[in-house]
Amino acid sequence: MNGINSVNGNADNDGYLPLPQGFATAAIHAAHEPEKWEHMSVVPPIVMSTTFKQHSPAVPKIYEYGRSGNPSRNTLEECLAAVEGAKHSSS
Repeated sequence: MNGINSVNGNADNDGYLPLPQGFATAAIHAAHEPEKWEHMSVVPPIVMSTTFKQHSPAVPKIYEYGRSGNPSRNTLEECLAAVEGAKHSSS
């Protein structure tokens, strides 16, 4: 159907209505894409691991040590960037 919802005229967003762009919506929905987790968790998990499995010494898959980054920190940084209207954030 040409990307327009015939019921209310809104553009389709993968079958969902478009999200309003207010502060509260950005704070709640930013960085909450289940597709980025292998387990498809809707709410981002809190990762408390300090070390991560590596393919070989000094060749991490994504993360190597908790101080240099972890999934929880990345989610926080994405959320902070969204509510501030920025591309990136640092924590």
